[in-house]
Amino acid sequence: MRGILVIFLALFAGLGSAQLYPQSFTCTGETRGDLCWLSDARMYAVARWHFTNVRFGEWTLVLEGEGHDPCATCSVGRDITVQVFWRESPDQPWNWTFVVLQNVVPETGPLGYKVRAELPLKLYGPELWVLVRRAVLCDPYPGFSWNSAYLLAPKLPEISPPPP
Repeated sequence: MRGILVIFLALFAGLGSAQLYPQSFTCTGETRGDLCWLSDARMYAVARWHFTNVRFGEWTLVLEGEGHDPCATCSVGRDITVQVFWRESPDQPWNWTFVVLQNVVPETGPLGYKVRAELPLKLYGPELWVLVRRAVLCDPYPGFSWNSAYLLAPKLPEISPPPP
């Protein structure tokens, strides 16, 4: 009996995990330190993440990174528009949309500032591939790492306690 309870609690705890991080990350941009910068003039450079163990539900894809703004006359870091592609199987076509990575601390200067965006996704699992590239030539450069993309789990329904 105790063994069944332990297994049940372990499964329930796994379902309630708040975030899911990628199993792999690759980038064709310029690597400097821990970040890969999408800074090529032709905007071919991409950052790719692969998630596994994705369960059915409404997830939120969170993208967090750094911005580097080469604008000589800008006193604060500008937002960055990126194109986000995703699919759940290599056999499927890519879905895509434009997303704005917003400067988290607007007073921050144009070099090395934090950017963030959220994208709601309805996923069927069990895998997810995500690809990001710059979308506007004159926008700042985004820098990403392995943990720059993660999924926020769907909220589990709240169960009200039984009446006394």
